[in-house]
Amino acid sequence: MLATEGTRRAMEQRCPACLQSLIERAGAQAMAGTAIVWPTRGLIEGAVLAVGAQRLRVMRVEQGHTESDLVLWHAQQGVLWAGGLVYGERLPELAQGSVDGWLAALDRLQALGPRHVIGAVVSSAQGDSGPVALSGTRGYLQALRDHVLSAMDQGRHAGESATVPMPEWRGWAGHAQRQDFNVQRAWRELEPLWMRQAPPPASAEQVGR
Repeated sequence: MLATEGTRRAMEQRCPACLQSLIERAGAQAMAGTAIVWPTRGLIEGAVLAVGAQRLRVMRVEQGHTESDLVLWHAQQGVLWAGGLVYGERLPELAQGSVDGWLAALDRLQALGPRHVIGAVVSSAQGDSGPVALSGTRGYLQALRDHVLSAMDQGRHAGESATVPMPEWRGWAGHAQRQDFNVQRAWRELEPLWMRQAPPPASAEQVGR
């Protein structure tokens, strides 16, 4: 089993508890023989992975969709294996990710100029336009970032996540289940940045002028 070191660390932190939870819910008999399969080889940035006659370059993305996303790039054929970084008409989920980290990762992937992306869906370029799932995922995350910062500018607070509904994305699967959660996660990440950029409160002397 191949994985990045970041993925291995995340597995070590979470998998034992997840397995125990499954045993408690499904029962020891149903889960008998189930074991965690640990990575046996670590993949590093720039490594070349041989798959038959094909050569795939390893790209590591940290703090995108998860703490450590694995991307594989076939430059000759323009094929990009992007895993959970790319969705298709289904709302991304920020459970383990970072909105700014994810946007930076997608910019990096778009700069490669892929013709085909294999993520949560398979998406191919149409004419001069890149794969729509790649641009669509980025579009949602950028809109989420912009809407959350705008809500902060309007004096909203994190408990008012329902005021950032983004109805233009309501047609995407999972909107009703994930939108408020994504707003909360993005808010938590972006609030320190917003506070550093916001102008300081006016002094009493300034208010009196």
